[in-house]
Amino acid sequence: MSNQNKYDTFELKWSIYEYRRRKEDNTKKYFHFIRHKEATESFTDFFSLLQGGKKYITSNYIINGVDFVQYVKIIVSSTIILEAPNHSFNTLTFNFNASARRSTAEDYMSELYLPSLYITLKQILGKKIAYEDIVYWLPDSLEMDKESLDNLRQEHYEEESKDMQLYCCSQCGDRECGYYPLEISRDDTSIKWRFHEYHRPFVFKSDEYEKSFTDFKEFVKTLSKDKYFQNLLDSL
Repeated sequence: MSNQNKYDTFELKWSIYEYRRRKEDNTKKYFHFIRHKEATESFTDFFSLLQGGKKYITSNYIINGVDFVQYVKIIVSSTIILEAPNHSFNTLTFNFNASARRSTAEDYMSELYLPSLYITLKQILGKKIAYEDIVYWLPDSLEMDKESLDNLRQEHYEEESKDMQLYCCSQCGDRECGYYPLEISRDDTSIKWRFHEYHRPFVFKSDEYEKSFTDFKEFVKTLSKDKYFQNLLDSL
């Protein structure tokens, strides 16, 4: 945060990695950085790179010119959180399961991610989760009895109403495993990130912060023909 400005700067970048075996020991694997998404590149073109090989796309949150994971590494002791999708996954991380019966990465995303993507975007924009959001995520069409479904919805509602899971365990996504709490709140002019009691909150100008997610929101809208879902995104 500069002396002339009460706001921190925020930039959203996207990166693609490939999961590879090390040449000197093929039992060991690592995430190889390929490149960032170019400013003029469409999300459709960028996400099409997921096909072929074990590739992952993840977001990078650049605050005051520094990747947010650097703040995490400094403040949280004994953490292994990385820019690449390893150990603790960034919530906005995507890969294409080539063994699944979908023709494109976009088809895979639309079937697997859409309801949870809406929840994630709403949280990251500092807006409160409503019970109706969970009902959309867990619809009546699920093969569950009513009591079990209601209990599951209530459990998810209570869970998603807590602080933001910006990073979580890549295996289970549980709050008690590889989870770093982040409180995101907003008022009329700003959006605030409070990550740790020993670090001051980051305060972003709301219009600039929201603009960082506009292109991604528009891309997500193209993944579904469901007007209700599109209206949900428009409301964010």
